[in-house]
Amino acid sequence: SINSKNTLETASLIQEEYKIPSIVHLPCIHSSKEKIISILQECKERQLDKILALRGDVCNDLEKSKDFSYASDLISFIRKQGEIEIYAACYPEKHNESRNFIEDIHHLKN
Repeated sequence: SINSKNTLETASLIQEEYKIPSIVHLPCIHSSKEKIISILQECKERQLDKILALRGDVCNDLEKSKDFSYASDLISFIRKQGEIEIYAACYPEKHNESRNFIEDIHHLKN
């Protein structure tokens, strides 16, 4: 997609021009395994080895992924793809789709 292409171009520019290590923002809620593999391959070609793995926001205009429902699904998938540093994020307060804060903590730990 255009967004992933722009993300990779920006991360590459920051890393190459300014010598600052970049972390690629990678949401998965609207991506297939094939799309993620393609993005990871391009990251490798561009020597981008740090990924911020996120579920991402649901866009009602786009089809939800059949492969990834949660960031944890993406993280597990990326781990199988090779040597990539994986970063994640969480809400400082309860996620609006969680039943409670304990459920959020459970997902964060797993």
